[in-house]
Amino acid sequence: MVPKPPATWPYGVALVLGFVLCGLAALTVGQDNNWDLRNYHYYNPHAFLNDRVGYDFAPAQRQSYFNPFLDLPHYWGTRHLPARVFAFLLGGVQGLAFGLVFAIAAIVFRRFAGNTRWMVAGLCALAGVHAPVFIGELGATENDTVVSLFVLVSLVLLVRALATHGSLSGRSARRALFAGSLILGIGVGLKGTVMSHAFGVAIAAVFTERTWRARVATAAIASAGLVGGFLLSNGYWMMRMWEQFENPMFPFCNDIFKSPWADPRHYNDRSMIPASWAEAVAYPFQFRTHSSYTDRQHDFRDVRYAWLVVIAAAWLFERLVHSIWTRSRPAVLPVNPDLRFLVVFFVVSFVAWEASFAIIRYTAALEVVAPILIVAGLCASHGPKVTKAVAAAMLAVLVSTVEPIHHERLPFEKAFWDVQVPELSSAHAIVVIAVDRPLAYLIPFFPNEVRWISVDNNLTRPSAPTKAQKEIRKVLGEFDGDIYLLSRNVSGWGIESDLAVMQLYGLGLDDTDELPITSKHTESSLFLRRLTRLSTDDPAQSDAPLEAG
Repeated sequence: MVPKPPATWPYGVALVLGFVLCGLAALTVGQDNNWDLRNYHYYNPHAFLNDRVGYDFAPAQRQSYFNPFLDLPHYWGTRHLPARVFAFLLGGVQGLAFGLVFAIAAIVFRRFAGNTRWMVAGLCALAGVHAPVFIGELGATENDTVVSLFVLVSLVLLVRALATHGSLSGRSARRALFAGSLILGIGVGLKGTVMSHAFGVAIAAVFTERTWRARVATAAIASAGLVGGFLLSNGYWMMRMWEQFENPMFPFCNDIFKSPWADPRHYNDRSMIPASWAEAVAYPFQFRTHSSYTDRQHDFRDVRYAWLVVIAAAWLFERLVHSIWTRSRPAVLPVNPDLRFLVVFFVVSFVAWEASFAIIRYTAALEVVAPILIVAGLCASHGPKVTKAVAAAMLAVLVSTVEPIHHERLPFEKAFWDVQVPELSSAHAIVVIAVDRPLAYLIPFFPNEVRWISVDNNLTRPSAPTKAQKEIRKVLGEFDGDIYLLSRNVSGWGIESDLAVMQLYGLGLDDTDELPITSKHTESSLFLRRLTRLSTDDPAQSDAPLEAG
């Protein structure tokens, strides 16, 4: 009698359920209005599609030069779909993480038969998506949860191959390894913050093998897949950046490539990286309560990482005691290759994340996988009843204690964007931004001929001895059309501070009235003011400071 193949329908149900429920949940939290959306998620695809790269200069600051391909669906959706429809679809896509985590858990807990396996997998998936980043970004365009899907698909393929074949050395398993690495490499190319997970997958794949020959082959295949995927999604954009700015990673890694367009530094945000090993170990425990770290990271709360540290410490202690008692070599990692892979992946990815970013949004893939490891660590040798009880208790605790990251939301209206801009006397104009605020989302509402230049931001500053500043001064000095200043009425960042910057370029206000911009997406009122060139003997010009701010 031919054995009945294992049921696959629960996987499809989990994917559909995650899409629908998360899509509906996205409608309850309000319309996305996050900082990055207003800064570059809307502008970058607009600039790419309208050939503005190199025409404008850094209106979205250094983020102006991020790979725009991941944001193309957001650009199309917010322009052409009703706001609620866009939120539902985006939340649904993000909700596919539920089905993928369900699949990983079902593979890891395959020793349980029938309904127990599906129930434990479902509880782990629910606990996974009830997480700070996932909830905080539901229906929002930050892309951390979207790009985490590439990581999760890769994990499904690799964990399944290990559960089926016991290693990644066989022909079928190697195909899965290459496919999973390729998919993950595509994710890295779309958003470089996924790189920490790529390290985790590559090293974990090597750890599953038992001979050096197999390890070398596995490392080679994983590397080929990662590099191939990275080039597929980012190769074209790297060429554009090289041709435009002489740095394929522009502006990042400029301490290596030394593009004359920017300062010779790395430009990574390293403000959250722990300063010592002790601080790195303490971070997971800071996540569970209010701390200076969570205060600077959108006020989230989460206990799952602290649990994992405690479980790992208890496991290592038990292994050490067992080895001393039996006088044997301790088995530090789980015996099952799929679970061993998942543990190594998680640990390496988390350590790489702390060393390179330590920004909580970039743990989107780790937070949804963590409950699987929590249940597996607590129930390694227990039966189905204990495992189900632990999974249910874990879900209950997470539901009652998790605090999602906080991002700005707006009430839903029919159209996503509500921006009215003034009609300029001529489209042959330049608009200058003199403040590092998220204002580039306004650009698509102006005529395409208008050129936008940001002069003082997280990429460049007026005193920088770069080619960018030389070009900015040349363009502003030789332009024969209208030059406007985009400014805001807000304490500390009003037109006075903007004018102090503009004096460094020989520009000041003329006597025309301000042109108001109406936007529900920015709290302070916005306006354009026409600029005029200051005479060389103008007191404001001669007394101008060497550097703004």
